[in-house]
Amino acid sequence: LLTTAALPAQTILISDFTTLPGGSDFSHGLGSWNNGVDQFTVNSGILTVGPVSGGSPDNLGYFAYADLAGVNFNATGLMQISVTARLESGNTAPGFIINLFDGDGSGTTALTATFSASNFNSVSFTTGTALLTVHPEMGNAANIQYFGISGTGTAVPFRVSFDSISVSAIPEPGTYAALTGLLVLGFAAWRRRAGPA
Repeated sequence: LLTTAALPAQTILISDFTTLPGGSDFSHGLGSWNNGVDQFTVNSGILTVGPVSGGSPDNLGYFAYADLAGVNFNATGLMQISVTARLESGNTAPGFIINLFDGDGSGTTALTATFSASNFNSVSFTTGTALLTVHPEMGNAANIQYFGISGTGTAVPFRVSFDSISVSAIPEPGTYAALTGLLVLGFAAWRRRAGPA
């Protein structure tokens, strides 16, 4: 779990997949994402779900990051999630779900978001955003410790690469108004300086 100054205020980088804790801190792929061998690879900060050793991950499997390096975070008020991903050859999955689980001992799902595959492409990494909603299990959003990725729909081939996942607050309308006001004032000041010589 990282917080970085390069991201806007109130943004938490959940994972950039450059480091994944191993051993007991890491739950492997489950269902079709583990056919005796995990059906994903991690290289150069990219998590790619795809066939490994003859496996065939589909929408019914999932990947779970069982411990965010031992660091919990408070997601209360963080209502938007951003995922940077790319569709890989052979993907027919209609989308995927990101779940955030609490660290209260039971690993109850607290927040969830669904992404459509149509928001991503197979040429380059694209960032899609979705609103986080309270999951019916109603886990503790103030104590997020795990995240998971799973497919949506029926058992069709799932082939997606993930570059990063982050959560953030949605600015209030007043914030946009204040920013617009600052831009107008800056433009007016610039116009005065750049006036006739």
